[in-house]
Amino acid sequence: MTVTLRHSDTVVPGHLKMRWILRLIVSVTALAPNHTWAQVPPRYAISTSFAVGQAPGSVVLADLNRDDNLDIIVANEQSHSLTILLGDGIGQFVAAPGSPVPAGHMPNDVAAADFNGDGRADLVTDGWETDEVEILLGDGRGGFAAHATERVGRHPYQRVRAWDVNRDGNVDIVTANLRGAGVTVLLGDGRGEFQNAPRSPFAANPFPTALARGDFNSDGHVDLAVTNSPSNSGGQGQDGLTVLLAEPSGGWRSAEDTPVPTGAAPTQIAAGDLDGDGRDEIVVSNMNSGTVSTAPLETNGRILIIETTRVGRHPKGIAIGDLNGDRKPDLVVANNGDNDIAILLAQ
Repeated sequence: MTVTLRHSDTVVPGHLKMRWILRLIVSVTALAPNHTWAQVPPRYAISTSFAVGQAPGSVVLADLNRDDNLDIIVANEQSHSLTILLGDGIGQFVAAPGSPVPAGHMPNDVAAADFNGDGRADLVTDGWETDEVEILLGDGRGGFAAHATERVGRHPYQRVRAWDVNRDGNVDIVTANLRGAGVTVLLGDGRGEFQNAPRSPFAANPFPTALARGDFNSDGHVDLAVTNSPSNSGGQGQDGLTVLLAEPSGGWRSAEDTPVPTGAAPTQIAAGDLDGDGRDEIVVSNMNSGTVSTAPLETNGRILIIETTRVGRHPKGIAIGDLNGDRKPDLVVANNGDNDIAILLAQ
C-alpha cells in the first residue's frame, strides 16, 4: 500500500474557495509520474469471511440485539432475503436465528432504525421491480418479521433511507425513484405505520440516483439533495444535482434552475457544513469525469457548483468527516477505476 500527498487540482469559478489537500491511499504503484510516494504499512487486513445470500448488495451496521456491539445486515438481491450477522464486539460474527430473513422481491438496499418506538432496531428494504419498500420489525434479539409494504415511485433501486425529515421525532422513509423522476417521502407515526407525505412523490428531475439530507438554507428544516444521472442509467436528460427545499407548511420543492450541471455520471452524494458558515454544502462524485463537485445554495436560492476537484478514475462512494482531528470536515472518495480511495483534507 502506498500514499501520496499533494495539493488537489481544482477549478474554482467564484467567490468561495474550498482548499483541499488530496491524499491517495492505493493498492497499486503504477500511477502518473508527477505523483510522489511514501510507503506506509497496510491499514486493514481480511479477518474472515461469511457466506451470505445471492448477489449481496447493500451492507449496513447497527446494534440489532442491544448488546452494544455492532451487527451486520446484508441485502441479498437474487435470493430475496436479508442476512443478519450478530457481532461479539471483538470482530467475530454468527448468523442470527432465522437468518437469512425473507425480504420481499429483489432487495438491494437496506436501512436500520427504530420505527415503532420500542427501542429495538427495525429494517426497511427496497423492491426494485415491485416499486415498494418492505418494513420489518425487530424483536431485539436479531430476529425480524415482515410488518408492512408501502408503495413508492418507480424503481427505488439502492435508494432507501430512514431519516426524520419533518423533525417530529419519528423516523420517516425516503426513496429516490430511478425511473419515476421523483422522491417519495413516507412519514412515520412512531408506531410503525407510514403514509405518504402530502404531494409525495416530489418531482426531482429525470433519473434520480443518490440521496443526501441537510439544511442548505439555514431555515431549520431538512432539505434533500439528489443526483440525476441519466448518462449512467440508460436514459436521456441532463446529468446534474437537484435540491428539494423543505417548505414550512410541509413538503419539498425544487430549488431554482435545477438540475445544476455537475460532471458526467454523478453517482454518490454527501452533505455537511464544509466552510463553517452554518449552512450545509453538497459534494457529488462524478464517475465518468473523475471529479468531485462542491455546491452550496446561494442566498438568491440557486445552487452553484463552486469547485471541481480531480480525484481519480470512476469515483463512486463519498463521505464527509474530520479525519485528522483539526475540526475541519474532510472528504473520502472511493475511486472504482483505480482500486483506491482519495482522502481530501480541508485546509
